[in-house]
Amino acid sequence: MLYRILFNLIRISGVLITLYLIAALVLSLVCIKTEKDACLKDQTIYVKTNGVHADIVIPVNCLSENFVQKLQMPIKAQYLSFGWGDKNFYLNTPSWTDLSFTTAFEALFMQSASVMHVTAYKWKNKQMSTDWKEVKVCQHQLDKIIRHIYTSFKDENIYGFVSIKNANYHSTDKFFDAYGSYNCFYTCNTWVVDGFQKANIPVAIWSPFDFGILFHLSD
Repeated sequence: MLYRILFNLIRISGVLITLYLIAALVLSLVCIKTEKDACLKDQTIYVKTNGVHADIVIPVNCLSENFVQKLQMPIKAQYLSFGWGDKNFYLNTPSWTDLSFTTAFEALFMQSASVMHVTAYKWKNKQMSTDWKEVKVCQHQLDKIIRHIYTSFKDENIYGFVSIKNANYHSTDKFFDAYGSYNCFYTCNTWVVDGFQKANIPVAIWSPFDFGILFHLSD
């Protein structure tokens, strides 16, 4: 009897995972309908990914002085990249090779804290020019994306956003407490999609993986 129950649970889990992956693939390839926007797209932002997490990259001169001061980044930068995600997943999975079953399971199926990951870049080098996907936007689209990023930070500290001590990957990045909870339906990449949807930028209907974002920026 126990064997039969375990077998049925495994079979059901396999079916659910298969359906999830099929839905993720299909919806990642389908572009959401957006209203035609005749505004002048004279601003440039970027999307970058390490194969796990997709980030939105914003030129510092596009951000308000108040926003930059609250970040208190360790170096003076020309660009800042922003990513949202599960706290444990983000801090322990800088690349796919660091991913463990326990970390993935807890992130996808358990209620947990989230963070914002911010990385400073002094300039855009040749490698970045190749890896970063350019997105042309107009001013009101840029404002909506920045608003999406800004309101993801927890702002409970009179001195700025709530930074997490000794949690950075390098000397140029920082982690901050964030609102929301990561799950299998709302991932770090879905957060990027959400921001683009708010700004009326053509993007996937739903994309828990980074390829669903990059696919629509390939043209």
